[in-house]
Amino acid sequence: MNKLTLKISNENFVDYYVVEDIKPFNLKEFCCDNTTLKFMGTRTNFQNGTEKIKGVFSHQVAHNLNLNTYNLVDSGWLPPAYCLEGIYILDRNIVSGFEGSHLRNYQEMNSWFDVMKGSDSIRISSIFSAIERRGEFSDYHGFKVAMALDDQAILTVLPKFKPLRFTDSQLNGIYDFICSFRATEYISFLMEAVSLIYKSVPEKSRMQHSMKIIDLARKYELNGRVHLVILCISCIYSGERINQSFARKIIKPKVNYTEKMAINCINDVLFIDIILLLKKLINPCVSGTTCDRSLAMYWCALDPAIRYDSKSFAYDFNLGSELFPLAPEKDLDQISRAINEL
Repeated sequence: MNKLTLKISNENFVDYYVVEDIKPFNLKEFCCDNTTLKFMGTRTNFQNGTEKIKGVFSHQVAHNLNLNTYNLVDSGWLPPAYCLEGIYILDRNIVSGFEGSHLRNYQEMNSWFDVMKGSDSIRISSIFSAIERRGEFSDYHGFKVAMALDDQAILTVLPKFKPLRFTDSQLNGIYDFICSFRATEYISFLMEAVSLIYKSVPEKSRMQHSMKIIDLARKYELNGRVHLVILCISCIYSGERINQSFARKIIKPKVNYTEKMAINCINDVLFIDIILLLKKLINPCVSGTTCDRSLAMYWCALDPAIRYDSKSFAYDFNLGSELFPLAPEKDLDQISRAINEL
């Protein structure tokens, strides 16, 4: 875990908080101008000497709706500057910022980098960035070369950067896991499912369309890999609000949906499973850093929790109204049962 110190002051006082734990933000906070940061730690008040008080504190913070960097942590998300995790898995769009190939003003990301420059305890991994750098990579060697290139790009910005190390066995296993997501059946499923969801579905037809998605999942034998199924059904029940339409922004359904679009979508949702896999394989303190707001929303709605006591890779998730905002209770029950039976 990182150590974080917050300085909160006005003309009458200066308080310093050594933060031990921060409550993550959730899906609704993507639509807030301001939100309350709740944290546990120790407060030192310098107006009254060196009095120290340990407890749970809260502080109102401005929440910039244009925030464009998100840390995916257990039970929600945090702006990177507030994240206490010690291991960060970087999405491709983050590493592009290091390389300077995307000339965006990542204010939050840059302030986070400034903090990280002085740290020799934080570990970063470009393992997922390497997946997207070599979108067409076909062998294990190309995967390792892509990781080395991204590590070098990070070093130019963070001289103290220490990459997360993997054994050959771990890296081989992760590579095989990645390849399994790119199987032909996943691409074929998505391309066929998009024909059912690219237009808004009338209310009376939503359950019928959802069951057609379930039938397609059985046809292509997706088994326990249900992200694409969840997102397709989420498109059917998506709403108008910004935190109700993330599934459509991830899949990007349209009439002339291509194989490349399907692979891009699969890569996006693979990020979630890579984070969870590394939590189990490496350290529970792993978090994911992305600029993809819709993916961060999906993470919050899904609320995944790794099963650390399971011998195999498995995790629990929430199939509730945040994923299917327009679904009535009876539809939610039926959808949940059908997905869990895949």
